[in-house]
Amino acid sequence: MKLYLSVDIEGITGAQHWDETEIGRPGYERLRDRMAAETVAVAAAALAAGATEVWVQDAHDTGRNLRPEELPRGCRLVRGWSGDPRGMVQELDPSFAGLLLVGWHSPAGGAGSPLAHTMSTRFTQVRLNGRPVSELHLAVLAAAELGVPLLLASGDAALCDEARAWLPGLRTVPTQEGRGESVVCADAARVLEDLATATRDALDYRLEAILPEMSSRYLLEMDHKEPARARRNASYPGMELVSPLTTRLDCPSLREVGRALLFTA
Repeated sequence: MKLYLSVDIEGITGAQHWDETEIGRPGYERLRDRMAAETVAVAAAALAAGATEVWVQDAHDTGRNLRPEELPRGCRLVRGWSGDPRGMVQELDPSFAGLLLVGWHSPAGGAGSPLAHTMSTRFTQVRLNGRPVSELHLAVLAAAELGVPLLLASGDAALCDEARAWLPGLRTVPTQEGRGESVVCADAARVLEDLATATRDALDYRLEAILPEMSSRYLLEMDHKEPARARRNASYPGMELVSPLTTRLDCPSLREVGRALLFTA
């Protein structure tokens, strides 16, 4: 059983300020170490529960936050970005039995995290077919198109609640709650224990995993913070400017959604 584990940082326990998420800034090394710890908790539990191989994608910013030597034997680490439209699940294919997401966060326009965003801090909201979406939604849809179900998600509590409402029965591990520009962190030691337990449970009940409903077409709408950026993005082929801050693109596939975000985010 081969699994795909994609790891972000804004939903890791204790993530509160943008400085902590950027290489070389104050607080980054501490949060990076915590990112590694939560990654290892899930990967080790998956391997102990029968996974034969775990591919780990470092899906935050530069893609250079995790180190190969930190991961358990049986893991392969994807660092950096290939330019694939699938983005944060760039190496995923139908050979994987499931998708695991660690350290993910609330979407742009959401109040679940002081670091809430979707693909870029330049957007105030991103919608597919009229529904606001998070990066988790985009990753899960990209996986579902390949027949790969989401088995586990961790991150801020609001994101976990939203994910469970969309995919009933999904195993989630909330790491903290956003309160304005602050976060109320869960017990850090307990989070590691909960990640391991939830991973084992997710693999035990993998056959019950469901795939989200898919659409034949996707209307991608992006609300921008700056009118100049909206106008610039409206030059993307097929995209139209529908208000000073909003662009819209009719996409025939999820791959086109990913391609558009790759070039406009």
